[in-house]
Amino acid sequence: MIDKRDSAILDINIAEQKKMLVQKGVAGDIKWVNIAKSKVESQKLTGKQIIELAGICQNIEKHYKFPCDIEWAFYKNKFYITQSRPITTL
Repeated sequence: MIDKRDSAILDINIAEQKKMLVQKGVAGDIKWVNIAKSKVESQKLTGKQIIELAGICQNIEKHYKFPCDIEWAFYKNKFYITQSRPITTL
C-alpha cells in the first residue's frame, strides 16, 4: 500500500507464491516451475521497486484521469504494463 501524496510505503503484504512462469529455450516457450521453498514466502520486489511501480501506475492514472486497475510484469529488472482499465468496483 502506497500513500499517493508522497509515495511512502504504508504496508507490504507478502503473498505465498509456489510457482512462477519462466521462459525456456531460444523459442521462448514458457513453463510453470516450482519456487524454492526458501523463497515461497519472501518479498519479491524491493522497496525501491515498489515505489518505482507506484510512480508508473500514478502516471497512467494521471493520463487517463480516473483510477485504474493496472496489470504488470517484471522481467530483467524492468516493469512492463500489460493492461490498464478503469476500476469498475470499489
